[in-house]
Amino acid sequence: MKKALIFAVVFAVFFHAAAFAEEGMWLFTNPPKQAIEDEYGFTLTPEWLENVQKSSIRFGNSGSASFVSPKGLVMTNHHVGVGTLQRMSSAENDLVQDGYYAATLADELKCPGVELNVLWEVRDVTERVHAAVRPGLTGDAAEQARRAVISAIESEANAETGLKCTVVAFFNGGLYHLYCYKKYTDVRLVFAPEQKIGFFGGDPDNFEYPRYCLDVMFLRAYENDQPAETPNYLTFSESGADDRELVFVSGHPGRTNRFKTVAELKFYRDKLNPYGMEKVYRKEVLLKAYGEMGAENLRQVQTDIFRWTNWRKVRLGVLTSLQDESLMSRKEAEEKALRDEITRARLLNPNEVSPWLQIERALKQWEAIMYQ
Repeated sequence: MKKALIFAVVFAVFFHAAAFAEEGMWLFTNPPKQAIEDEYGFTLTPEWLENVQKSSIRFGNSGSASFVSPKGLVMTNHHVGVGTLQRMSSAENDLVQDGYYAATLADELKCPGVELNVLWEVRDVTERVHAAVRPGLTGDAAEQARRAVISAIESEANAETGLKCTVVAFFNGGLYHLYCYKKYTDVRLVFAPEQKIGFFGGDPDNFEYPRYCLDVMFLRAYENDQPAETPNYLTFSESGADDRELVFVSGHPGRTNRFKTVAELKFYRDKLNPYGMEKVYRKEVLLKAYGEMGAENLRQVQTDIFRWTNWRKVRLGVLTSLQDESLMSRKEAEEKALRDEITRARLLNPNEVSPWLQIERALKQWEAIMYQ
């Protein structure tokens, strides 16, 4: 599977109140319907879930967006689409610096290389994938068998549905879903604010609050050279969310690390994150040095500088959390309780190598490869 396609389509729920928030992340196919109804009195009907799913968009391979009109109008963040603005700009027409507004449909600018994907259908293919890895297959042989069946599933689904289909792994391969996307490749720019408005305040972390910038961009999806018909869309609220109102957020985030072992978390803390941070710092220095050579140089790399400084700040936050002794102690206690329960229930064959030991061995190999 392509790395870019392993982002799960999930939605999160937040219950707003002063100094109180409760949250979770779930697949569209398995939300905690009863718990939400019991706690908040809100029913997640199939119709409601389908509308949210088909209103949600994967922008490129990592960003989130939404349909906000029945005529293909798309809303996303300025920081999600700024790379597109950069590619569309030139020294004479800098859309990042100056922004853009299309007064009519005819003024909407084509965005080359942009693809919008909408999750249209989900199928559980776990049994077929697991069955392809016959007992006794390990290592490369098991991975080859898994890749072969995934490729076959995707090819069959592409031919059957006409959609863009990919197999997504969840829970480290415990679950496999076939995601079939409707894609839009004719995408046009409607509105983007000037960089100084879209990125007001100067902080590269777009999760830093409070924020006072207009971090928004509007585009439009087209089909057959006409605005796309999109009956599933999210409507605007002029008043915004009220205090203590139940709020759902749908999108395409990256993976969580809630199920990582203690050994993995320590590897990230002591090896992987410091190694990655060193590369990021070098990248920043090179980009800024290039940008200081002239105004056009800076224009060419300013969005890359933003992207790498954003990544650096996020990773520093992750590293700080991993260095929190109370967090690691809690994870160690949780893992010990799980391992003790597995031993008590005799869920592992005594002759099998412990999964935790297998992970530790794999991490040692990873480290050896990383520093070659």
